[in-house]
Amino acid sequence: WNQTVEVDFPKPERIEILFECAAEKYGTHVAIEESQGEKRCTYRELVSLSDKLASCIFAEGARSGDRVMVFFDKSIEMFAVVIALWKVNCVFVPVDAPKTPHSRIAYMLNDSKATLALCHDKYLKLEEQIRELRSIKILPWSKLEVTGDSLDPEYKQYRASILKGDIANVESEASIFYTSGTTGNPKGVLHSHRNIANLIGWWHRQVEMNAHDKFLQFSSYSFIMSLRQIWPTLTCGACLVLPTHSIDFGEAIYRHKVTKMALTPSALQTVDPQRCSSLQQVQVAGEAPTLQAAQFWAQKLDKFFIGLGPTELTAHAWTGQFTSYMTSVNIGYPVCN
Repeated sequence: WNQTVEVDFPKPERIEILFECAAEKYGTHVAIEESQGEKRCTYRELVSLSDKLASCIFAEGARSGDRVMVFFDKSIEMFAVVIALWKVNCVFVPVDAPKTPHSRIAYMLNDSKATLALCHDKYLKLEEQIRELRSIKILPWSKLEVTGDSLDPEYKQYRASILKGDIANVESEASIFYTSGTTGNPKGVLHSHRNIANLIGWWHRQVEMNAHDKFLQFSSYSFIMSLRQIWPTLTCGACLVLPTHSIDFGEAIYRHKVTKMALTPSALQTVDPQRCSSLQQVQVAGEAPTLQAAQFWAQKLDKFFIGLGPTELTAHAWTGQFTSYMTSVNIGYPVCN
C-alpha cells in the first residue's frame, strides 16, 4: 500500500550543475526579479556572480563538507551565495536573520557544527553574539571581492575535481533545514543533492514548469517550502520573483505577471482575484484550505493543487489536483519516487 509511482526522471545531478545547464540554454533569460527597485539578473549574470563568490569563499578557506550559515535577506546576492557554496561543495544552512530569535540561532549554530557564516553587512551586529556562542569565521558581503573577472587558479582546479566526482557527487549534503521546534528543540534535517534533484524533477512534471514561467518566491528561504519555489524555477530557465517586505506580494503577482506559485491557503486569501489574471497554477500547503476557497480557485485557475510535505521528506510528500466539482478537501496521493 505504500508503493509510490516510480518515474524515470533525468539522471540526478548536483543542483548547481542543473542550474548551469539551464543557464547554458537560457543565458539571456531573466533568472531573478526583485520587486523592490525592479532589480533583475539574467542566468548568465548569476553564473558569473556565483563563480566569483565561489572563488572568494574557497580563498577564505571553505572546503568540501563545511557547513555554512547564511544570514541574508532574500535577494539576487543571497541566491548567488547559495549556488557558490554548492560549487565548493559546502552545506547551506539558511537563517532568516530578521525573524530568528537569538536562542534559535544559538541552537542551530551548535547543532549544525557550522564553521563559517556568510553575512550581509546589515547583519554584522550579530557577529559579536555569534562569536560568543561558538568559534566561527564570519565573512561579510563587503569583504567578498566580486568585481574582477579572474578566478583563483586553485579554486578552478578544485572545481574541476568536483565536476569529475573526485571530491563530491549527487549524494553529497546540500542543505540543512531546521524544523519549527514546536514540540521541542528544532531538528536539523540534511538533504542531499539527490533529494533536491528528485524534488526538482517531480515539480517540473507536476506543475509543467517551463522557461516562460514566472514563479513567486513566497516563503522565507529558511523554510523548507522554499525548496520547491526556488530550485525547480532556476533549473528550467524560468524567472523567480522576489517580493520584499516593503511591497505586498499580491502586488508583486500583478506587477511581475506571476504565472505559478506555492503558498499557504491563508496567504492566498489575501490575493485580490481581480489582479492576478496572469496566474495559471497554484499549489497550497502548510494548512488546509476551506472547501469554498478551494472550489473558487480551482474554477479560476488552469490547475489548483493541495499538498503536504514535512521537512524530513524534502519539502513534499503528498499532493493532488483539486477540481471545482469536488465536495471535500484532501491532500491527494504520494508523490513520485
